[in-house]
Amino acid sequence: IFSTQFLNLNFFVVVCDVALLWAHPRSVPSQKMKRAAGDVLAEPPRKGARKETDPLVLKEKYEKTCQMYRQLQHTAGKLNLPFLTVASAIVFFHKFYLEFSFKDFAPEVVAAACLFLAGKAESTNRRLKDIIYGCFKIDERSENFTKLRDLICEAELELVHVLQFDFTVQHPYKFFVRKLEHELHGSKDWKQLGWQLLTDSYNTSVCEKYPAETIAHAVIHIAAGCVQEPLTQERDWRARVPVEKEVQARILRSLLNYYHFSKNRLLVAVLSGAEKYHARGPASGPPAPGPSSE
Repeated sequence: IFSTQFLNLNFFVVVCDVALLWAHPRSVPSQKMKRAAGDVLAEPPRKGARKETDPLVLKEKYEKTCQMYRQLQHTAGKLNLPFLTVASAIVFFHKFYLEFSFKDFAPEVVAAACLFLAGKAESTNRRLKDIIYGCFKIDERSENFTKLRDLICEAELELVHVLQFDFTVQHPYKFFVRKLEHELHGSKDWKQLGWQLLTDSYNTSVCEKYPAETIAHAVIHIAAGCVQEPLTQERDWRARVPVEKEVQARILRSLLNYYHFSKNRLLVAVLSGAEKYHARGPASGPPAPGPSSE
């Protein structure tokens, strides 16, 4: 009974938020202030982002996205938030910056808004003041608290419109676990490497380009080619894990680009075929979600 009441209450909170945001018209371009680089508290202009082609801008965006993913993981750890909430938050972050640029909204503010909204979407709500303290080390006694709170709420409003009020995120973990653990009975090396590849893929745009099941299947194939003994049984497993070869190749390239960027020489060598992967200790990352997890 308590669980049902809690879920109903959480649903009511989300519905109320959506109703308020729906009634709030989208902001129009404003020339009040230009956001100085790195100034989180400066008021953002209201201008949609054009598709960037400048390599330097794209490199900066990639670096900042990876930094924000690490920041979200760190903050979630302090707030005792589950990993799937972080995964939803970084998916929101990727989608937000398909429409806006870092000149429009400070990524630190957007990351906080994404974590705040993801908490509500995943039924793991945290108070906004706790999110602010976790991300910025600013509490209610600070003179900047109110302005920062308003900027996060403003970014959340834009985020809700970008997502078109669809807060459901499917993650590849449930497909990965169902296929590799329960159907194929893969080896420890295979499962551990695959799990790490899935988790690291959120640093890239893979999570918003392909369906979750496609990502899971591609990673299963990629990891299988990187370990010494991928399987203990089920010799016809490839036919049971369908994925287009071109899609698999693109996801592999995205992961390799990330590991080159993060200077992870081991995984660059593993994914390039220079050496085989061997599990070191217990599986990394959070406990594998069950079959019903999103």
